[in-house]
Amino acid sequence: MARPAVALALVAVFSIACVTTASAAGVLLLKDTQLNSAQGHANLKAYLTKATEVTTSLTAADLAGATALVVDADYDAAATVKASVNAAAMARFYAAVGTWLKGGGNLILADGGAGGWLPVVDKLVGKAQNCTGVEFDATKNTFAPRMPKGPFKGVETWKKVKSSEVPAGIRCSLGNGHTVVSTRPFKDAVSVVHMWAVGRGSIIYFGNTFEGRTVRSQFTDVLDMAIAIKPKGKAPKPSPTPAPKPTPSPASTPKPSPAAGPKPSPTPSPAAGPKPSPTPSPAAGPPALAHPLPGCRPQALAHPLPGCRPQALAHPLPGCRPQALAHPLPGCRPQALAHPLPGCRPQALAHPLPGCRPQALAHPLP
Repeated sequence: MARPAVALALVAVFSIACVTTASAAGVLLLKDTQLNSAQGHANLKAYLTKATEVTTSLTAADLAGATALVVDADYDAAATVKASVNAAAMARFYAAVGTWLKGGGNLILADGGAGGWLPVVDKLVGKAQNCTGVEFDATKNTFAPRMPKGPFKGVETWKKVKSSEVPAGIRCSLGNGHTVVSTRPFKDAVSVVHMWAVGRGSIIYFGNTFEGRTVRSQFTDVLDMAIAIKPKGKAPKPSPTPAPKPTPSPASTPKPSPAAGPKPSPTPSPAAGPKPSPTPSPAAGPPALAHPLPGCRPQALAHPLPGCRPQALAHPLPGCRPQALAHPLPGCRPQALAHPLPGCRPQALAHPLPGCRPQALAHPLP
C-alpha cells in the first residue's frame, strides 16, 4: 500500500476552539526519532500546544500528575515497536508507564501500521489480546461510532475517509477491549479506535494517522475525548503512615538492694557446762562436798571410779604418801574411807578431793 503523503502544514481544522480544548496542561507527548512519524509528531505538537515533550527515558516522576501520554508511530515502525517491548533499555519506561496506567493515566497510541501497537498492548494489559491488524484496501471507508454512552459519547460518523487517512485498524474477538469506532457492518468489524481498561486507566488505539496535509477534526475530537477520560473508580486510600513511637525516657533503674545473705548465725553462747565448783572458803560447812559430786549418795563413790581395783588407785595418784590424808582430810575418821574406796590405799584420796576439810566427809561418806 502506498504511504500517505507527508503534510506540509496543519489546516484550518486545527481551529482555536479545538486547540483550547486539547491544550490543557497535564498532557505528555513522546518524542523518539526512531519511532515517530516526523510529520505526524509535528502535527500533534502543533495541536497540543501545552503538551510537554518527553522521551523514553521518562520516569515515574515525569508521569506524576499527567492525565495522558500521546505516542505516534510511523506506519512502518511495527518492527521497532515490537523490539522495544523486550529491550532491556526500555524496561524502566514500560514499568513506569504500566504503574502510571493502573493509577488512572490514559495512554494514546496512534498509527503504527496494521497491528503494530499490539505487542505494547499485550505487555501493558498483562496478557495477549486476541486481536489482529487489518490493512484497508478500499480507497474510501465509512466508520461509525460504537459507544453511545461513556467517555466517547457524541462521536460522529466518519464518512468517506481515505485510506491515506486511516490506513489500518484491528479486529478483536469479544472480550478483548472495547470498540469505539469501527467499520460497518458491525459483524467482523475492524476497529479504528479501540480501548482497553488497565487498572484505573485506559489504553486508546487510533488507527488513523496524524501526518496528512489535512487532519480531520473528527480525529482530533476523539483525541480530546481520549485525553479527558477520568480514572475509573476511587483512588485507593494511601496506607496511613504510622505515627512515630515516642522515644521512651530512660527509666531510672532502681539500684539493686544488696542481696540478703544468710543471717550470721548468732554466736552460740558457750554451753552452760557444769559450773566449776568454787573453791570453798575455809569457813564452808559440811555440804560443800555436794557440788563436786552432785546427787551422789554416800555409797555412790564406788561408781565414779567403776572397775577400780583396789590397787588401781596407786597409779592415777602416783606418789601419794599415806600421811597425805592427814592434811586434806584432817580429823577424818579412818573408817570413813573403807566404804567408797574399798581396798584403796589411804593416800589415793589426797588428789580427787583436794582441799576437803575433815568435817566435809562426815556426811557424803558416812
